[in-house]
Amino acid sequence: MPYPLAFRTTDQHEYRRAAPDFSFLLGSCAYFNDAPYDRPGRSYGSGSERIWATMAASGADFMLWLGDTLYLREADFSSASGIWYRYRADRATPALQPFLAAMPQYATWDDHEFGPNNANGDWSLAPVARAAFEAYWPNQAFGTPRDPAAINHRFQWGDAVFLLMDNRTHRTDSTLPDTPAYQKTQYGRAQLAWLKQQLASRNEGGARRHQKLTFIATGSQFLSERFYPGSEDHHRFQAEREEILAFIRDNQIGGVVFLSGDVHYSEVLRREGILPYPLHEFTSSALTAGAHTRELPADPGRVLSVQRNNYSRIALSGPPEARVLTFTVHDEAGAELARHAVNVADLAWPAAPAATP
Repeated sequence: MPYPLAFRTTDQHEYRRAAPDFSFLLGSCAYFNDAPYDRPGRSYGSGSERIWATMAASGADFMLWLGDTLYLREADFSSASGIWYRYRADRATPALQPFLAAMPQYATWDDHEFGPNNANGDWSLAPVARAAFEAYWPNQAFGTPRDPAAINHRFQWGDAVFLLMDNRTHRTDSTLPDTPAYQKTQYGRAQLAWLKQQLASRNEGGARRHQKLTFIATGSQFLSERFYPGSEDHHRFQAEREEILAFIRDNQIGGVVFLSGDVHYSEVLRREGILPYPLHEFTSSALTAGAHTRELPADPGRVLSVQRNNYSRIALSGPPEARVLTFTVHDEAGAELARHAVNVADLAWPAAPAATP
């Protein structure tokens, strides 16, 4: 092979030393042109493959794919063989190979590797899509014993826990009214129970000592409230979103950060007043699919946005008492386009005031 086939694992720092500095890449919406199956006219994919070499050379510890890791075309999602063809054809892209070999790869999905655009859980070929996704993305787990159909899973790196959510398997259609009668959901009850259990474990004994942050990674945006036509964000599932936020609030869980893709631009959203600490969402999109270049709806919580093909990087650095999360956005050549830093201590649940003697 013209590139090394090796991997590295996280440092086992617990009970031994401070958590190591580390960084990871994140991105979504990877479209690989395939002329016989692409739409007529200008290709939806950027046509540039430079971004993969740049990411391979980045020195990051791992990559986190935030959905739309490929795009099933109409000819693909009409049959099981078509779905398997798309996974096989896109994964065989020569420029992608050195990047896949350069670092561990973790992934969740969104609609485009699951089925048609905005597909919900009643998509008939969902089991085929799941089998293909599991074959091509070697995550540590897919679903749980109580919810074996889903692809959610958990992993830890350094002092951060990553909860990768499945927003398709149990999804109801986003156009339904958000009322109890429809039990409208992105995640389903079993996966919601799993999410709550994972979040609650942060408050168990020594877990807080070793786990500073919990990243909830999901295919579509969680904190966005723009509700424009065609949006797939969690604002369309307000009851479920509030249930998650209420659980975090009621159980005083600190250090929660959301990661998402889908929207074809990158941004940072910062929400004040929902929790005692500022709630952040880092969205990274699009890698090689068409970028969203129209004017974005106003959002007072938007810290930054980048509307071109890009990838992002999150670095965690510094000693335990002064840990810093730094989010950067990069173009295909690696040039930095935007930056936002957060003190991890500012994301902790505030300590209760000392009792008056």
